[in-house]
Amino acid sequence: MIVVTQSMARHSWPSENPIGKRMHFGNPQAPLPWATVVGVVADTRIGAPDQPASDQFYFPLSQPAIINGIGSSGGAPVLSGSFITLRSTLPPDQMIDTLRSVVAWIDPQLALDPVQSMADAVSNVEAPRRFNTRLIAVFAGAALLLAVMGIYAVMAFTVSLRKPEIAIRMALGAQRASIARLILRSGAGIALFGCALGLVGSLGAVRLVASLLLMSAQPSHEFMQRASAS
Repeated sequence: MIVVTQSMARHSWPSENPIGKRMHFGNPQAPLPWATVVGVVADTRIGAPDQPASDQFYFPLSQPAIINGIGSSGGAPVLSGSFITLRSTLPPDQMIDTLRSVVAWIDPQLALDPVQSMADAVSNVEAPRRFNTRLIAVFAGAALLLAVMGIYAVMAFTVSLRKPEIAIRMALGAQRASIARLILRSGAGIALFGCALGLVGSLGAVRLVASLLLMSAQPSHEFMQRASAS
């Protein structure tokens, strides 16, 4: 018997009830038994949270290992590796030695490495995406600084060209506040025009930025053959 995730059930038997279906792994010509689906569970994300859930399945350790093409009939599963999850009120550093001692007591030949907290495990998964985010933030900050400097330079150049006009307005009685409002309105028009152009450009760059942050993974199903339950 075997339990599959919702994604695996949806990809393998679309619009069908997966309960009772059978699965065969490995070489289709190999004389291996078929595993019967007895349950469907929620998806579990192994990678980053924004990556699509991969097809996964579960079977009891007491089940013969030949279901996944390893071992012999009636034997115990031969696992290449597994994980131990431990919840404790003690700090992770204080639990490492105790955990190693318990595992060594169960089987001295078992290798327990690496040992890390759940926070560290999640941080390692998110590290590439966090680096990309920080890199984009640095470039965005540099672009913002250049934009501010550019706006200041354009405004300073515009004001320098309008010095004769400003002098005439002040000679005719214009106040400093009205002159400042005139310059600010002119600068606001330029800024709004630049924001409109930037908005149009950002709409075109959304997909490019999304491809850098969100990496999709397409599940593979060639390894599995399906058949209706007999």
